[in-house]
Formats: sequence, C-alpha cells, structure tokens
Amino acid sequence: MKMQLLRSVALTMLALLCTLAGRSQTTDVHSQLWKITGKGLPAPSYLLGTHHAVGGSFVDSFPAIRRAFDASKVLIREALPVPATADYAAILEFPVNDSLQRYMSPADFQTLTTFIRSKLTGDDTLLMARVPRLTPQAVNFLITELKGDDASGNATPTEPGMDDFLYDRARSQGKNVVPLEDVIDQAKSIKASADLRQQAAQLARRISGSTGAADDAFQVNTMTVYRSRRIPHYFSYQQTQQFERAYGADRNLQWMQKLPALIEKGPAFIAVGHNHLVSSESLVLLLRKAGYTVTNVPL
Repeated sequence: MKMQLLRSVALTMLALLCTLAGRSQTTDVHSQLWKITGKGLPAPSYLLGTHHAVGGSFVDSFPAIRRAFDASKVLIREALPVPATADYAAILEFPVNDSLQRYMSPADFQTLTTFIRSKLTGDDTLLMARVPRLTPQAVNFLITELKGDDASGNATPTEPGMDDFLYDRARSQGKNVVPLEDVIDQAKSIKASADLRQQAAQLARRISGSTGAADDAFQVNTMTVYRSRRIPHYFSYQQTQQFERAYGADRNLQWMQKLPALIEKGPAFIAVGHNHLVSSESLVLLLRKAGYTVTNVPL
C-alpha cells in the first residue's frame, strides 16, 4: 500500500501553499477548474488543479468536471504511473554508504520512526526497514500519505486519488494519456528542492511537538479549503526560493514548452497538482501570456 510512494512523487500539494499562507499577498479566490479557449483552438480544453490526496469521488461530485473530461480526446497529466526503476530508486534513496540518520539527530530519527510505525499495519511494517534508505523529501511524501489516510474522503487503497482516478477513467474510455514529464524528472525536482540537511531539518520540525500538531491542522485545512472550491490564488506571488522554483515555477515553464502543441490538436483535459495554478508563474497565467483565454469555471 504505502510502497506505492516509491512509484509516484506527486502525492500532495506543495509546501508552497504553506509559505504563501503566512505572507501578505494579493489573493483571488477561484475553483479548481479552468477553461482554455482562443488563439485558434478547435475546441476548448480544460485545466484541473488536483489535490493528490483527495479521493477520486470528488471528480464525480461536480457535473462541470465530468462534462469537461468526457468532451476531451486526451488526458494530459504530470507523469505516467510507472513501476519503480533502479534509476528512480537511486534518486529517492540514499546510496549504500549513506542514510537518513546521518542528517538527523538520534532523538529526531527516533521520533520519526515512532510516528511512522504508529501509522503502519500488517505488511506495511516492512517499510520500516527502508525508512533509513529514503531521502528526507521521500519520507515527507510518505508522512503526507500516512496522515491523509486518517481523514475520510481522501485517497485510500479502495479509492484512488484524483490523478489515478482520472487516469483509469481515461484508459477505460480509450483516451490517449500524455505525460508532461518523465517520472525521473519529477524525482530530480524533489532532489533539487533543497540540500539534504535543510530537507532533514524541515522533516524533523514537521513531526515534533506543537509543530507536528500544526502540520496536522494545516493538512486538514488544505483539504477543507480544496473541497470548498474557493481556493486562494496568489497570482502576484513571485517564486524565488529554491524549493518553490524546483517544485513549481521551473516545472511549469518546462510544461509550457509542450502544452500549446497538445491542446492545438483537439480538446484536452489537463490534470496537474493545484499548486501549479496559484503563483505568478502558474499555468493559468503562463497560458494567458501565450495568448490563450483562460477563464475560471465555478463548481
């Protein structure tokens, strides 16, 4: 169950949202769905900001999302779900002569393993043997998944998350599925987001004392805000920090090298993490800058 973590990097909204929430920024409130027209497009395409830990049933809760998806000929997503490869594991795991304990104090590492063990059941306990091998950011994604399991309506083994839900539906309808990047590129973005000691320090703060409780509350809040369909968009915010650019802006700019050609071929349904829609270099604004009309669709 949790081993799926090692085969999919995109499991949660970025820490960018947490950063933005603590800053004074001009905000606009919009839903998750955007309509793309203009510039000679043969038919509208749609852009959906997903929350990777929200269950796929959310998609069917809103007819507008279902209509937009059914009208599309192709599903465009961040990356295809593929089995783990040696190259991928090498990016998410430490080499044989290194481990997570090297970057955390003994007390912090003990707190981490105690937390993870408390969340695992059955065969999942086998994952404990791999925790020291995982990089801090890989463990961060695991923690997000483990915390998400505690909340109703989120992705579970019996209900895939929104991204996998849409992928399965596209395949069942015979739609083409096109990735914007390779899963290896995703993993490299994680690795480049900060140096290992910074990542380990952030991981330790996330599970410690009152900070851990605050993280729990923040995760619940992001879920609540996402489900409300009234999501703050910080279109004036410039991503300057290394982790922000590695996760968000830099990937958006790379994706924009592919998106115009894909949507010009016919109606497309683009599903990417909602964090890619909320800053000054969001896909919404980059598409507008490229000459398209991008309008929000109320849900």
